[in-house]
Amino acid sequence: MQLTGEVILLLLKYSYKVVLASAILGGEELIIFFSIIAGHGLLNIWKVASIGFVGILVSDIFWFLLARSVIANKFRDKAKHHFLFKHAASVVEKFSHKHDYVYLALTKFLYGLRIISIFHVSRRKKNHSVWKFILNDSLAILTWGVIMLSIGWLAGHSFFYTINIFDDVNKIIALAVGLIIGLYLVEAIIKRILQSK
Repeated sequence: MQLTGEVILLLLKYSYKVVLASAILGGEELIIFFSIIAGHGLLNIWKVASIGFVGILVSDIFWFLLARSVIANKFRDKAKHHFLFKHAASVVEKFSHKHDYVYLALTKFLYGLRIISIFHVSRRKKNHSVWKFILNDSLAILTWGVIMLSIGWLAGHSFFYTINIFDDVNKIIALAVGLIIGLYLVEAIIKRILQSK
């Protein structure tokens, strides 16, 4: 019990650094977790959102530029032949009508397809400017952030409204674990639906 309390305090102490690192490394689940913590008032939701936005944008720009490099050619064929990606890309393209913003925004919500979709956008339009990608991706990140971080903040606000953080650390950990498991279950269900079509 004391160890979990210390872990929570360490997470809170380095929270904004963890948000930035997780955003850059593709851990959006932690950004959502910290929005839940912000719902209790322990963190500033605007700082979580802006640091997360910058981290995701930096990561996406890196993947966009990497997709145009010589190194990416080695991996391109493997990704192209990946059944799930091919099917998901065709379904998302039907909805997006090949508009990059819509395509990027939809794949932000389909966990596991974000990086592959950036490669796809980069390769689909070779003369696509980096600045146009940054604009479309920024709008997609904002869309994802407004929806997901609002849900996280509201969940945290209503959950922590009823309990005291220092008396019930196990409930906080259970919420975090439940949220992460829930996100992975949603991802598995979406992948299964895409594979069945």
